[in-house]
Amino acid sequence: MGWGVVVAADQKAEWLLAWWWKCYSHHHNQPVAFIDFGMSDKAKEWCHKKGILIPFTTPPELKVSKESVGKKEQKKWEAIYGPNVWHSRPLWFKKPWAMLQSPFTQSVWMDLDCEVCKPIEGIFTALDPGVLGAVRVGKKGHYNSGVIVYDQNSLLLQAWAEACVKKHASAIGDETILSQLIRKNRYPFKELPPEFNWVMGWGYHPHLKIAHWVASWGKLCIETMGGIQSALDTLSHPIR
Repeated sequence: MGWGVVVAADQKAEWLLAWWWKCYSHHHNQPVAFIDFGMSDKAKEWCHKKGILIPFTTPPELKVSKESVGKKEQKKWEAIYGPNVWHSRPLWFKKPWAMLQSPFTQSVWMDLDCEVCKPIEGIFTALDPGVLGAVRVGKKGHYNSGVIVYDQNSLLLQAWAEACVKKHASAIGDETILSQLIRKNRYPFKELPPEFNWVMGWGYHPHLKIAHWVASWGKLCIETMGGIQSALDTLSHPIR
C-alpha cells in the first residue's frame, strides 16, 4: 500500500475527529488509519466508515503510571503540564507503537489537533527507505512529535518505541526520548521544514501546511473559531 495518514484517539480526544477529517479531506483522499486508544462505540463506527479502524495493541511491558515516577518528577511535571499530565503520558508513550501498526508503506502520523491547511505530499520529498522525519521546535535540538513522516522500516521508529518502554519512568514524554535519539545521530533521520508542523504559538505563517494547535489554548481555539480555515472564511464573508 502507498502512503497514508495515521491518527489515534481515546474518548477524551474523539471530539476532534470530525474537525480533523474535514480539514484533511478538503485537500486529500489518501487513506487514513484510525488507531483506537479507547474510543466510544459511536466514534469507532464513524472511523470505520471514513477509513481503516485498527485496535491498538499495547506492549505488555508498557505500563505508564504516576506511581512509577519519583516524587520530584511528579511535582515538576505537574507544574509544567498540570494534573492532566497523568492522563496524557500513557497516550504519549503509546504513539510510536501505534505508528508501527500503520498499514502503509510510508505514513504521516498526525496528532488530532493538527489542521491540514494545504496539500502535504511534499512531506515525502527525499524520504529514503528506512527514514523518519520530524520538525525541530527548539534551538537545543528538541523535536515535536505532533507530525511525523516515516518509512515503515525506520530503525529510528523501532528504537523510539523500545526506548519508550525502557525510559518512560524518567522521561516526561515521547518527544524527550525521540529528541535524544535524534541527537545521538545513530539512525537515518530527516529534519522537516517547519511549515509541516507549525506550532500556532509561534504566530501565523502564510505558507504553513499543517497548523499545530498545541496545549489547552489550542483546543480552545479549535472549539471557538474552528481553526485557521474557518477564521479566514469568516474574514472573507464577514457577518453583517
